[in-house]
Amino acid sequence: MYARHTDPDTSHIAIRDPSAMEAEVLKVIRRYKNGCIAEQLEQALPHIRINSITPRPAALIRKGLVMDTGERRQTSNGSWQRVLVAL
Repeated sequence: MYARHTDPDTSHIAIRDPSAMEAEVLKVIRRYKNGCIAEQLEQALPHIRINSITPRPAALIRKGLVMDTGERRQTSNGSWQRVLVAL
């Protein structure tokens, strides 16, 4: 994986150190005591490309740091996303 020299520094961090990006996503998830959806992650991290954010929750779930509550919430465009909570 490569980042272009014009990409934001967070893209370069995500490639060099995936755990740094996971830590940033986890910090946002922890702010939402009632759980959050991916749309909220995107809004809280506007300086990071969506394709750098979307794989992080699954990795955090595998590591036992985040849980899918089984609940689904509707996004602003009407689609449904899973609700995640930090453990």
